[in-house]
Amino acid sequence: MSAGKSRKRGNAVSPKGAVAITGAAQGIGLAVARALAADGHRVVMLDIQAEKVAAAVAAIKGHAHAYELDVTDHDATNAVAARIEAEHGPVTGLVTCAGTTRSAPASIMALRDWSLVLDLNLTGTFLSCQAFSRGMLRRRAGGIVTIASVSGTGGQPGRANYVASKWGVIGLTKSLAIEWGYQGVRVNAIAPGPINTELYTKVPAEFREGVINDRTPLARAAEPEEVAAVVRFLLSDGASYINGAVLPVDGGFTAGFATRKSGADTAT
Repeated sequence: MSAGKSRKRGNAVSPKGAVAITGAAQGIGLAVARALAADGHRVVMLDIQAEKVAAAVAAIKGHAHAYELDVTDHDATNAVAARIEAEHGPVTGLVTCAGTTRSAPASIMALRDWSLVLDLNLTGTFLSCQAFSRGMLRRRAGGIVTIASVSGTGGQPGRANYVASKWGVIGLTKSLAIEWGYQGVRVNAIAPGPINTELYTKVPAEFREGVINDRTPLARAAEPEEVAAVVRFLLSDGASYINGAVLPVDGGFTAGFATRKSGADTAT
């Protein structure tokens, strides 16, 4: 590229387009949908739980639409993406929140649990990105945010399948950012730590307080709305030069080796 010339700046997700959100019936996906709808975006909420996502749409103030989707189904994902573009206009943003976990020691982990987690978390993310990117690439504009995890930056006992899937999501995100950035589509990931969702409340209180909070400098789990705020930023013009990034939203959990307690011990 010659001096003095630059490619077009900015590829923020326009409120005139639709934003597709997978896994939108609850948790981070629902929080993202609420936040983007409040900003004036037309949100398309996708989830395998048809009744639950329909109820979520009914409670959102703004333009929201519900679609049933199993993100591991290649043909269904392509069909839904095409249908949404036909019914709601260009999809200018995608947030991939669909995911699950099945914990067990690696030595006895059932193959079905390994496959389920990899299929949903990694393959489902890939298929969603592939299907919804086609229109963005034609228009040479759009933004994609994948939901990875702090588990995608290190090992974790009892969650070999989940950790592998989230490492995969991060690698996928960086690869897509390289392939598609030149075509005007930015792809970034968020790596949340513990999030105060229904699933998190099932974690034993002694583990939450004695391990997670102790190792988190902010000494608490994040609220889903705090993750949604980062999604909003990554889809905005303020993030127009951010591509292929993995942003931790973990209260400092992965900042280093010192725990919150050790930080408190050295406070003056």
